[in-house]
Amino acid sequence: MSVKLVLKNPRGNHLMKNLIAELLVNLAEKEAQTNDIAARLGALEVVVTALLGGLDAPQRQALVDNVETEVDRYRKNMNANVYTPELLQHHLQRLLSQAS
Repeated sequence: MSVKLVLKNPRGNHLMKNLIAELLVNLAEKEAQTNDIAARLGALEVVVTALLGGLDAPQRQALVDNVETEVDRYRKNMNANVYTPELLQHHLQRLLSQAS
């Protein structure tokens, strides 16, 4: 035989509902910020791809070499909590190869 103990506390339920509502609002705000950042990055990708597409092969290679140098310098100074150098390198390679 088991006994369930149910506490009815209307005030506690109200507080819980308010907390959940506040968390949902915060989540929606974070999602909106994420969508905005994604749109900005997409726009930047279009611009960079267009700029790279206008370069001839030697200019493009010189730019790639300069970017790789800057990435190496950045790796030495970066905060590991931001994102990994490998992730940065992956996205740079993807961007730079689109214009080839």
